[in-house]
Amino acid sequence: MLNRVAYIRQDDELDMLATLSDNTPDNQIGLSTQADSNLILIVGRGVWTKPVLAAHFSQLDHALQSKRRRFQNTRILCDVSERAEQTPEILEVIRIGTLDLYTATDRLALVTASSLMKMQLRQQFEHNNIAYFVSVETAKTWLDAYQ
Repeated sequence: MLNRVAYIRQDDELDMLATLSDNTPDNQIGLSTQADSNLILIVGRGVWTKPVLAAHFSQLDHALQSKRRRFQNTRILCDVSERAEQTPEILEVIRIGTLDLYTATDRLALVTASSLMKMQLRQQFEHNNIAYFVSVETAKTWLDAYQ
């Protein structure tokens, strides 16, 4: 019975990610949370600008602080499989923002469009609690192991 409940919840969280993806416009980053879960969902599409990233990191910081107060750990499922190639300047803003916000108790699963992008991001973002995937389902399974 417990496995069935976990499976149903997992489907609900992946459904939320799909809805967020559908509602995130091009060249934007969407974020969603639920009050009763330590999971933060993020979807990024297109090419981003510094103002888009500043707004995103501000919203993410607020969400992380809220989750950390309520839960022992925070899980982040970030789907950037529809992002476009970013400039080196934007990649540096992302790298600094990512490394500044995440702590040892956070787990970030980053979903990319390809194995090549996964390798490139792994080289740029060296952090023990970040894992890279080409499948949303596999990323979610990895995050669920840390609940």
